[in-house]
Order: sequence, then C-alpha cells, then structure tokens
Amino acid sequence: ADENLRLIRSSLPEAVEP
Repeated sequence: ADENLRLIRSSLPEAVEP
C-alpha cells in the first residue's frame, strides 16, 4: 500500500518553502 502513498505524496507539494 506504499505505492498509493508515494503517488499521493508525489502529487502533493511537500516542500512549499520560499
């Protein structure tokens, strides 16, 4: 079930820093 997490995280902005 790590594949789904990886896909979701890849789509989400993890590093949103200026």
